[in-house]
Amino acid sequence: MRRRAVVTGIGAVAGLGRGVGPIWQALLEGRRGPQRSAELAALGLDVGPVALVPGLPLDAPNRATTLALDAVREALADAGDVPRGERLGITVGTTLGGIGGFLL
Repeated sequence: MRRRAVVTGIGAVAGLGRGVGPIWQALLEGRRGPQRSAELAALGLDVGPVALVPGLPLDAPNRATTLALDAVREALADAGDVPRGERLGITVGTTLGGIGGFLL
């Protein structure tokens, strides 16, 4: 029996935006994600360029999980109706931020 995988939905969250469309548009426009943050500087944090995710508060609890769930919601919406009883797999990519929340 041959098994196959079908990608039916895509979701993304990055320093360039939230959602595949806004991120793709930012790439086409040549925008860069990492930059100095006036918001962090106002908190007294002197850090180099960072890639803050637009629309996500700096004090969000467990930021990595919050970002991953945002991308998963977009991917499921992009996939449309997933029939009940069907097998479903989700691939999550991260730079290890909050990785403990993904280990089962």
